[in-house]
Order: sequence, then C-alpha cells, then structure tokens
Amino acid sequence: MTTRAANASSRDGIGDLLLWTVKAGILLVLVTPLLITPETLFPYVVGKALAIRTAIELTFAVWLLLIIYYPRHRPAWSWVLAAFGLWLLVALIASYTGVSPTRSLWSNFERMQGVIDRAHWFAFILMAGAVFRTLPDWRLLFTVNLAVAALVSALGMSQFYGAIDSQLLVDLYRVASTLGNPAYMGAYAMVNVLIGLGLIIQSFGRPREEVPEQVRPPGRMSRADRRRRARRGNRQFNYLPYLRVFWLLAAVLCLWCLWLSGTRGAMAGLGVGAVVFVLGSVIYGRLRMARLAAYAIIAVGIIAIAFVLVARFTPALDPLVESNLTLRRLTTAGLEERTIRGRLESLDAGIQGYQDRPVFGWGPENYLIPWGRYVVLSDIPEWFDQAHSKVFEELVTAGTVGLISYLLIWLALAAVLLRSARRRLPQDRLLVLAVGAALIAFFVQNLILFDSPVTVMQLSILMAFVVAEEVWLRSSAADPAPGQGRFASAGVAIAKARAVSTAIGNRIGTAWAGMPGRGGGARLLNAPLGVVLLTIVLAGLAGWLVFSYNAQSYTAARAAKASVSADSWPEAVAHFQESVDAFPLLGNFIRRDMITRTATEVEMLTDAEFAQAVDLVAEIGPQALRVEPENWRLHVALATFYQHAAARDAQYLPDARRHVSEVIRLGPNTRPLANLLENMERLEGN
Repeated sequence: MTTRAANASSRDGIGDLLLWTVKAGILLVLVTPLLITPETLFPYVVGKALAIRTAIELTFAVWLLLIIYYPRHRPAWSWVLAAFGLWLLVALIASYTGVSPTRSLWSNFERMQGVIDRAHWFAFILMAGAVFRTLPDWRLLFTVNLAVAALVSALGMSQFYGAIDSQLLVDLYRVASTLGNPAYMGAYAMVNVLIGLGLIIQSFGRPREEVPEQVRPPGRMSRADRRRRARRGNRQFNYLPYLRVFWLLAAVLCLWCLWLSGTRGAMAGLGVGAVVFVLGSVIYGRLRMARLAAYAIIAVGIIAIAFVLVARFTPALDPLVESNLTLRRLTTAGLEERTIRGRLESLDAGIQGYQDRPVFGWGPENYLIPWGRYVVLSDIPEWFDQAHSKVFEELVTAGTVGLISYLLIWLALAAVLLRSARRRLPQDRLLVLAVGAALIAFFVQNLILFDSPVTVMQLSILMAFVVAEEVWLRSSAADPAPGQGRFASAGVAIAKARAVSTAIGNRIGTAWAGMPGRGGGARLLNAPLGVVLLTIVLAGLAGWLVFSYNAQSYTAARAAKASVSADSWPEAVAHFQESVDAFPLLGNFIRRDMITRTATEVEMLTDAEFAQAVDLVAEIGPQALRVEPENWRLHVALATFYQHAAARDAQYLPDARRHVSEVIRLGPNTRPLANLLENMERLEGN
C-alpha cells in the first residue's frame, strides 16, 4: 500500500471514529429518562435536563470536527430545520420583548424549558438528521429508544404492582415511573407504542434480499460441502425474529404503562395516531400485513369506544369501572370535572392576556403572568404556570408570530412525510407512516398537555427522522409526474411549488457542502497544527459550557434542595446563598421559597436573627423582582413576610401594604390575596 493510500485509509478511520462517537452521543441522550437525582430540587426533571444538555454539547463539539473535515457528513438543506430555526428566532425575540427575558431563556428548576433548552434540541435534530441517514440507522435508534421506554415502563409497573419498593420512583395511584408525572409517562409511552408497531409491521414487508437466506437441505453433498454450508449459514444468523419479539414485548409494556398512567390526553393522541396509521396503510400500503394490521386496529378501536360508551351510560358495568382508575377517568370525563374546569378557566385568562399582547406575547415560560391578571377562580385551588395546551401557550406567550412559526414546523413535517409515503418502497413506507402517526398523536396530546424534557426528546427524535427523510427525498429520483400519482388531479401547482423549493434546497445544500475548500483558512485547518488547535478550542468551549452552566446549575439545584430540607433557618440561609451564588439565572425559585420560609419562622427567630432576616429579604426581594417584575407570586411572598414582620414591629406595615397593592394589581383574583387582605385589615386595625 502506498503512503498516500495509507494516509487516506487512516483519515477515513478517524472519520468513522468521529461519526460513531456522534452517534453514540445521540444514543446516550435517549437513556436519560432513566436518570433520577434525589439530591436536587425536582429530581425527576433537573437531572434529566442537565444530562441531556451535557450530552448534546459534548456531542456537538465532536460533530463540528466531523463536518469540518469530512464534508460528506454535513447536513443538507432542510425546510423542517429552517422552520424550527425560525421558531427559535421568534422565541428569542419574544423573550426580549416579554415581561421576563431571564425566565424566558432559562425557565425554572421545575420545568427546565425555555429558549436555551429549545436551542439544544435544535442542535440535536441537526446532528441526528445528518448522521442517521438510512432506514437501518433509524431502526437502530428507534430500537434503543424503545428499549429504554420499555425499561421505564417496567420499573413503573413493578412499583405499581408492588414487585419493588423504591424510594426513587414516584408512588402514586397512577404510574409515573422515573418521569415523576403520569402525564409525561403517558406521552412517552404513547410515542413508543406507535414506533414499536411500525417497526414490527415494517419488518414483515422487508424485501427478500434483506433477509438472510435459510440453509437449504443438503441433498447429495459431500461432508465438507455440508460443513462449509453450515458455517456459512451460521455466519448469516437471522436475528429478525428475535427483534420482532423484542419490539412486540416493548410495545405491549409501553401500552400497558400508558393505561396505568391514566393519561387521557395521551390515550386520545394514541387513538388519533392509530387512525392516521390505518388511513395511511389503506391509501399507501400495498402489503397484506399492513392491511391486516389496519383492520385489527380498526376492530380494537371500535371495541374500545363501544366499551367506554356502555360503561359511561350503563350501571351494569359500574363495579368494573369503580375497580379501575383509568376506566373511572375515561367514563367520568366532562366539562364539570375539577381539572377540566381549571383548564378552561386558565384558557379564558390566556385569551384575555393574548388580547393585551397579540404580536409577540408575554414571552416564553411567562404564562403565569397573564393567568394571574385575568383568571377568575371559583373553587379551583390550582395556579397555572403552563397553559396545559402547547398550541395555546405559544399563542399567549409568543403571540401570533410565535404560533404561526410553530405551526410552520408541523406544516413542513406533514409535507415531507406525505412525499416520503409516496416515494418509499411499500415495505419502507410503513415506518414512515408510523412516524407520521406518532407525530400526529404527539400534536393531539399536546393540545391538552405541556412539554417536559423527556417528551420534547421524543418529538425531537421524530423530527430528526423527518429531516433525514427530506434529505433522502432530495437525493433520490424525481417525483412522479403530475397525473401519475394517486391524488394527482390537484398536483400541477403543488408539483411546481415543490420543484422550486427542491431547487432552492439543492442550491443551498451544494454551496454548504463545498465549504471550506480553498484559501489560507482552509489550509490552516487542514494542517496538523490546525487540527490540534481546533480540537483544543472546541473541547475547551464544550467543557466551559458544561462546567459554567450545567455543572453550576446542578450545584445550585442541589444546594436549593438542601435549603428547602434544612431543619433550621440559619442552615437554610447558608444553603440558599450557595444555590444563588452557583447559578443566579435560576435563582428566583429558591429566592421566593426563602422569603416564604422566612415569613413562617419570623416569630421563632431571635432579635439578632430577625434583623438578619429583614436584611436578607430587603436584599433578595428587589433582586427577584428585577428578574420577574410582574410575577405576582413574588409579591405574595414579600407581602406575607412583611405582614409577619409587622406583627413583630409595626414599622414594616407600609412595606406589607405596598406589596399587597401589587398583588391586587397583578393577581386581583388569585387565591392568596384574600388572606393577605384579611391580615392587612387585622394589622391596620391593631
């Protein structure tokens, strides 16, 4: 082998190593639903979110090296990614025009969402869509995701049935497993049920050449020939039947866990997704297995709907309904139910808030502000920092522009999936239909629920698959001419628009794939010293991000948990200060909690501790209000503290009155206001 050939081989080996490192990093993200951090505040959310961000940031640094030195792995132009990027840009604008840019960017410990989180998922989709390009690649990724979902489901069911007793798992009357919330568990399981179904059905339609041939009977063959044939047969081990069994078991576990979670939104999403899969199989499917599966889904759906209707209106099934939580939730759902009334009241408040800020809204993650201003509470003790409807929350927090940009993503997804369903081979389009069904199911369940790090992960996986499909569509043969497709009667204008968009995408993709190519900068990057320097810079940037933001956020969440759990007030103050110093951008949650705790312990403090408490609140109160000036809950905490302080020293009465007035302005119908007004009358009367 010549020196040049050896260098090329070595270079390709390094490229393969980088590629598989990126793939491993992406697959590592899929394992994070198993992570629980009991030492932090909100252990089912904080640890997962920070682990996801860390994995994405480190993987992104490796991916940059890959695409700089190996142009064939660079992402091609994608309208889905362009729509997501537009949504991210609009969210950034809405953050800075909203009522609390810090809250919009970073959210809080309870949610761990915000624009920063959105940017990480954009990077995840960008990478996954670029390195997982073929259907075998995606079968691997979906299988890993399904395996993790099956394990999460099995853990939750084991806790539910008493097989294990772990303090780490949520022990509720509805299964939540390692996700901490039955609604999150339902959405997570819902997506994986549909993906498992798609993998199973698609595997039966694989062409013969993809399935290893079975060893034929030897007939009249020599003993040596028989041994050679046996060895060759052993090398061509057929793993597919075992995979089918695994996919089936995993899908059944997820479906069972979905039922035990009692999440009606996820069940509705699963039903709509199944209908979409059935319709797609009837329209696009040409395989007997697909049609049989479609008919089976129709039969199961009809039986399920009939059973729920009979159980709802026939007393004969009352004993069965009363014995099962999910059946009770399905048969008693109605507008008068407490949780539904609370959400309707929240939506009414959101509509009024949207009318105040119709263009860019109140800022992402700031739904609590318009809710506090406009809600009219009856007997619902809840407060809503989320709209419990992703579409509606986009409308209120990012305005009309934000909602349009969000819906553009779904329009781009639908356009790509419809084209792919027409262009893929019959056996391959079944997986495309399953992904489309899962996306529809996710959209439906998000009409009445909100996101979490794990559910956004599932959506991002599905989006990345569509991005890869879009790239495949552009690189494969041209679309059928208008008049040859099944729905071609209205296809001329659509075909022209698609041709224009494809041409634009190809031009942009070609330009990107050729960079960098020439010039001093490119020569420096390709020199050994340049490679080393770039690797050091990217590793340093990734390490800085992980330490300065993720590790410090983890330290802050751990100290916040210690502060909340502290037995004495001085100990709580010490841990509080550690938390705020570690990561001030997420400090408002613990600031409010510290003010509230101090208020409840005012009467037990010594004179010296009381003076320290007053100084502490006088310092952190304005800090918190600078971050969230219109957060009525902060004013509730401050008003409560100064009322307790005024009971000990009347000089703090004006401070209490000032914050009560702010609660009247920002949250006129919120439930704590009644107690504050009653206490003010008592204090001022005295």
